[in-house]
Amino acid sequence: QTPRDLGFNTGSALSSVNYNDTGWGVTDFHWKQLFKGDARDSLLVGHMDPGEWADQHILRNSWTNLINDAFYNNPTVAIPKRGFGVVGRAVLPRRWYVAAGFHDANGKGNELDFRQVWDTGEAFTWVEAGILRKEGAPFGRSTHLNYWHQDARNEAGTEASYGFAFSTSRKFDNGIIGVIRAGYSEGDAPQMREFLGLATSFPMRGSDRLKVGIGWGSPPDNTLRSQTTVEILYRLQLTQNMTISPDLQVTFNPSFNEQKEIVYIPGLRFRYNF
Repeated sequence: QTPRDLGFNTGSALSSVNYNDTGWGVTDFHWKQLFKGDARDSLLVGHMDPGEWADQHILRNSWTNLINDAFYNNPTVAIPKRGFGVVGRAVLPRRWYVAAGFHDANGKGNELDFRQVWDTGEAFTWVEAGILRKEGAPFGRSTHLNYWHQDARNEAGTEASYGFAFSTSRKFDNGIIGVIRAGYSEGDAPQMREFLGLATSFPMRGSDRLKVGIGWGSPPDNTLRSQTTVEILYRLQLTQNMTISPDLQVTFNPSFNEQKEIVYIPGLRFRYNF
């Protein structure tokens, strides 16, 4: 089984990690047009992952940070797989910004298909407004509110869904990073109806980092119990290009497994970049 399925197979409503067995394919294939003024004023068109542009936060990186779904995309948002999309972003005066996106609700992941969204008419759309932490900060270092809507998907059998996602990220002068996230949704498309999460990153010896996250969520099905996810990760910087990260995930009251009160998933991530 792939790492992504471990969480689901233990009865959790969330995946334990974003790594999947996708084989070869195209991850990103889009045009990014920059405009005058702030270089982040942009328009993107093509094949993309909606989660890389909507509701960003400073610790959203499964290669270097926490890996459970609770700390990646907001589980109350029905983020589709990679597919055709259009995204526009603009920075306004006084560090405010706005962004919006239109995407294929039936994205096929790594397979290019620019016509499907027009054939089915089923789209995932979102609009976001927020304020950047400081001038020139990336969009992930902000406080923002995101509204999203997904049309009913006939093939997937999900009803029309919508919701709100809130996120605030901050990096303190002592190197500590904190993220608070919350969300609420209506409809059966997302993994969670309600969610509240906190993620932190602490500087340790040298370039090492200790990262801790805790998230609580309730599924769209009211007959299922709410679950709490805790993740602890230590990123050990072996060399400039090499890291190793022991990881422990603990799920309390997994929503789809009433036979278990606590489920443990240990992990070990090795990364070499060049």
